[in-house]
Amino acid sequence: MLELVDVLGGIAWDNEIRGALTVVLGCTVLMGSVWLILATNTGVRLGSLLAFAGFFGWMFIMATIWTVYGTGYVGSGPSWVGEEVVFDDAGPAEIATEKVVQVNNNDALPRAIELVRTYGDADLQAELDFVDEADITAVLTDANSALAPADPRHVDDAALADRIAVAIDDASRKSEQLSLTQLAALAPSVIDEATVNGDMHFDDWRLVDAAAAGEAQTSAGAVLLEQGVFGDTGDFIFVNTYQRGGKNARASNDVWDRFSNRIYKLATLRHPTNYTVVQVQAVVEKVTAPGVAPAFAEADSAQPIINVVMIRDLGNRRQPPMLIAIGSFLAFAACCLALHARDRRFAEAQEIYAAGA
Repeated sequence: MLELVDVLGGIAWDNEIRGALTVVLGCTVLMGSVWLILATNTGVRLGSLLAFAGFFGWMFIMATIWTVYGTGYVGSGPSWVGEEVVFDDAGPAEIATEKVVQVNNNDALPRAIELVRTYGDADLQAELDFVDEADITAVLTDANSALAPADPRHVDDAALADRIAVAIDDASRKSEQLSLTQLAALAPSVIDEATVNGDMHFDDWRLVDAAAAGEAQTSAGAVLLEQGVFGDTGDFIFVNTYQRGGKNARASNDVWDRFSNRIYKLATLRHPTNYTVVQVQAVVEKVTAPGVAPAFAEADSAQPIINVVMIRDLGNRRQPPMLIAIGSFLAFAACCLALHARDRRFAEAQEIYAAGA
């Protein structure tokens, strides 16, 4: 008796077992009750056939809705799949999936902060290329004054001056870490103007802004950790992200471009391969002093740029419900044919009986 109590207690505590039993019990009560009514009124064979026809008909409708709306029991969604990792020391990255995929070396491209200084307006330059030394000095001085003299984090004036100098230097070099991908998200007009003036080009690649590159960068970081290139996500920073392939994006948002782009996508039956290259670089190891905010992640210029080449996997989100819909329709059609054949035999038997009478 006590063993049974333990078993029931374990089932009640385990959510997975309890959920599975709830589904089984619900199906048994709901579907079983319908089958029982049909079986007692029409017979076991006919009642079972009617129950199966109703069940597969409902499954066909439900799976069709899942397929159309991409919800319910669905497959895997689209994702970026790592193709290979290329250490780009001095030139284009040779990609095994194609002959040569030319990713511009970052040394041949202008730095993002230089583009800000050349094409950015006064507000953008003040936001990205200005260090408020007075504000940094006031913040660190107030923080140090708020500490008790006996606090080990409290420093004297000389050490405070060194700490302020380091903070100002970090803030000055932080703007130099701005990548083209980040600038494309903050000020896309600057990238467009620099491209039109010929200051930089990406061949047949497209620079992806930081807002759109989030999923690809996350996948690239997972690939680097999985292959053991880095031990932690804090050991590297993302530099630039490039994309090539896939279906063409809309040129603008006017009516004709939206219409023509929709027609093009419908006419393109196969999806062209969509490549993304996420560039990362190792960071400089820094030691944070007690009581000081952690220093920003700074790329180590002595380390090579690492290209993570990825291909877009469109997934099979609608494939499982579509297969269920097709299978349910075939089973429903078979049940309907069996019911039709039974009705025909019954009608013929009635005609023979009427003729004999």
